[in-house]
Amino acid sequence: MRNSLSSTPASGGAPARSVIPSRAVIGKAMLSLVAVFTGVSPYIADWNETHVLNPL
Repeated sequence: MRNSLSSTPASGGAPARSVIPSRAVIGKAMLSLVAVFTGVSPYIADWNETHVLNPL
């Protein structure tokens, strides 16, 4: 049986894994968001009457 205050299982195995994401996961997520923003923002910026909607 596992004690709710203990971080190790009753069987004596490895401690339970933390639910807090590591710094590497957070860094990869932040870089991914920047990459998506960099890829999408030029299309959004050009979608106006002076570029894509210009009749000339």
